[in-house]
Amino acid sequence: CSRDWSSDVCSSDLVAVLLVTTWDTPEDARQFADGMDRWIVQGSSPAAVGPVDGSTVEVWFATDGATLDALRAASA
Repeated sequence: CSRDWSSDVCSSDLVAVLLVTTWDTPEDARQFADGMDRWIVQGSSPAAVGPVDGSTVEVWFATDGATLDALRAASA
């Protein structure tokens, strides 16, 4: 990995995951999103649940806040 002077993080150490789920009903999607919100609050890694869009829910996971922000922007 190469590092520049401005960072002690190797870019290959950064991970971002976008989980897109589709549920049978919008109510199922809302229940999943609520459950994910509760689960994320209990953890220590950056993650976020996107807004429920009909029966679809996006969940973002990352190794750090900046990477999470970049993932959210890219999936918008």
